[in-house]
Amino acid sequence: MKALIREYFPEDPHTAIAIATCESGLKPHAFNPNNPNGTTDGGLWQINSVHDNRLNQLGLDKYDPEDA
Repeated sequence: MKALIREYFPEDPHTAIAIATCESGLKPHAFNPNNPNGTTDGGLWQINSVHDNRLNQLGLDKYDPEDA
């Protein structure tokens, strides 16, 4: 996973890896169902479910590290 992040964020891979580590533990299928407002977070970057409709329109999957 770190190699993929380095490829997509060559300008500052260390920061990108640190963020993904904090958000998901570098697990692309990480899921958090516990937001107080009823939304969920998922994927490597823990993208919030309020963005799901737009991601679907774009044909993107937040659980696919290359899409996210």
